[in-house]
Amino acid sequence: MRTQLIPFDQIDVTLAEDGKSVLLYAYCGEAIYLQRVHTSTTPLDADTVEVIEAGKWRDRAKPDQWMKL
Repeated sequence: MRTQLIPFDQIDVTLAEDGKSVLLYAYCGEAIYLQRVHTSTTPLDADTVEVIEAGKWRDRAKPDQWMKL
């Protein structure tokens, strides 16, 4: 896990295959980082998570929780 801020080029919001976990994929050059920002008890709508509420999920990212893939 990282403790310093990383200047990401892009952060993608993705609904995981289970339909209940919201994942962030961040890119910095050739490096890719992952962070789970939410797990729901009920299924979520992919369009709502990935498009409509994407900014909300990006804002929930914690700098020390990024895992490099």
